[in-house]
Amino acid sequence: MLHIIERFAIHFASSTFLTVCIYYALRYWLNHNSKVSGWLSSRKFHLLVTSALIVFALFTLREPWDVYAANNTIVKSYFDILSWFLGPAVSVWGLHRLEKIQ
Repeated sequence: MLHIIERFAIHFASSTFLTVCIYYALRYWLNHNSKVSGWLSSRKFHLLVTSALIVFALFTLREPWDVYAANNTIVKSYFDILSWFLGPAVSVWGLHRLEKIQ
């Protein structure tokens, strides 16, 4: 059980970091490429949600394969997917609140 809690904390922290990195990468891409503005919204909240969805979609596709390859229990996959969901969700909430304060 301790292993699952450790992986939850690692996934939570790394997904938060990745969401912020992808958010700033999307902002840079949007500001430096005029074609991107046709299909990607320039609103900050939309970029935050898009970056969170990218992180959640990419890394939760990998988790079932890791569980299957390592013969782990199904409980581990639920906690892994939950951690990859909560990390981007908390980072979107935090960055959105931070920008509202400023």
